[in-house]
Amino acid sequence: MVWGQPLKPRSPWLTTPSLSHPLPVLDFRWQPAHGGRHVISQDLLPGDEGHTFCGLDLQVPRQRNTKTEWLWPTCQQCYDTAKTRT
Repeated sequence: MVWGQPLKPRSPWLTTPSLSHPLPVLDFRWQPAHGGRHVISQDLLPGDEGHTFCGLDLQVPRQRNTKTEWLWPTCQQCYDTAKTRT
């Protein structure tokens, strides 16, 4: 490495993404609830009551989810619905 010269990326994943292929803007996010990872609307804020894509009622928690909760199984119905929206 020579001081003053930029580092060369070692992987194509480290390069800047092309602006000709922007990433899609998603209107949903994943939320652990009821023993599984479900999809909810991006508009729901902590403390809000709403529904998952599979129809479960939930209140978005005000505290951060634990690492263990993020390991809960993925709801297949939420996953299938989310795939159609990407």
